Amino acid sequence: MLKKIFSFLGLAGKTVKDGTGKSLDFVDDLLESEHITNTIDKAKEMSGSVVEKAGEAFEKTKMAAEDLMDNENIKSVTDKAKEIGGQIADKAEDLVEKVSENDAVRGAIDKAKDVGSGIAAKAEDLKDKAEDLIDEKVFGEEE
Repeated sequence: MLKKIFSFLGLAGKTVKDGTGKSLDFVDDLLESEHITNTIDKAKEMSGSVVEKAGEAFEKTKMAAEDLMDNENIKSVTDKAKEIGGQIADKAEDLVEKVSENDAVRGAIDKAKDVGSGIAAKAEDLKDKAEDLIDEKVFGEEE
């Protein structure tokens, strides 16, 4: 009985091995066939065509943008925008100059400078006193 089982298993294994070999041969033949190579070549051609069309579209877009920049209407609008921007800057400069000439503003600026100078002097004085105090407490020195 065991002999029959082993014989059957051997026969089944041989059949599987033969079938696998034939399948591999079929796949190899299929890959080398003209249909597959033609399909691969066609895919290469089509992808090259897509890249070429994309390049052409880019070039056309670039040329259209350059034409647009050379358009007189666009240049006119750009020049007008520059002119208006310059006028705004000039007016802002005049306004700053007029504000700084105003006596009330000038007085406030001078007052702020005086207060700032006083605060800076007081801060310097406090810093010196703190240094003296630290020297006295830490080092026991008196100046």
